[in-house]
Amino acid sequence: MRTLRIAAGGLLGLALGAGATPVAAQSAYPSRAIRMVVDTSPGGLTDILGRLAAEGLAQQLGRQVVVENKAGASGNVAIEYVVKSPADGYTLMICAGGNLVIKPFLEHSLVFDPLVDLVPVFNLAEAPHITRFAGTSASAIPGGGAGRTRATSAKASTPSPASGRGS
Repeated sequence: MRTLRIAAGGLLGLALGAGATPVAAQSAYPSRAIRMVVDTSPGGLTDILGRLAAEGLAQQLGRQVVVENKAGASGNVAIEYVVKSPADGYTLMICAGGNLVIKPFLEHSLVFDPLVDLVPVFNLAEAPHITRFAGTSASAIPGGGAGRTRATSAKASTPSPASGRGS
């Protein structure tokens, strides 16, 4: 519950800081429903976190927070949608941070720059990555696990949050 409050507070910070200009004549924020865009299809970890955060934010603000899943192109569909939305604090996004950091280096034809066009507010969750080596632990391999895999034909397995098996 504490994490949910922190998430709602962070999202409120994004909503207030994402281009909403303070003008005395404006009505109090929020005056209408808030849209929370999730860059994955329904049912995954990011979607679940987004729905939990939306519920907590709705309770804190007393306004409806609608979750919209915009999966596709490794998050590009959702990011482009959010970047093209008005910067009024009514469109928020929850996505994997790694995708945002890596995209500019891998995809040079993007119509947006996630490092310029989006403002990160906080880290909602972390998902550690591990590598497993058949027959031994990675800590027992001299030079680390990656060196062992390159130098020999040891089979490595990398867990993935996506459906299917790791490689």
